[in-house]
Amino acid sequence: MTGALSTACIVNRIVASHLDLDPAALGPGLPFAKLGATDIDMIHVVMAVEDAFDFEATDEDAEAVKTVVDLVRLAERALGETAVAA
Repeated sequence: MTGALSTACIVNRIVASHLDLDPAALGPGLPFAKLGATDIDMIHVVMAVEDAFDFEATDEDAEAVKTVVDLVRLAERALGETAVAA
């Protein structure tokens, strides 16, 4: 975890902010495509998560992100955290 907020909570806030969505509207398994995210949106979202958690994802890992939970798990792996359900 990062501070008082969980990784999932921080990722949800980043996604909601970048896609102009209500965080409550984000289901962990909901595909970003259904949220209206473009490829450019996804680049910005992944970069924002990288910045927030101070890591750099490989291109392959970034391209594999299709859902919010995928992005949470990517951040958790980078932080060495045990993956939890988002």
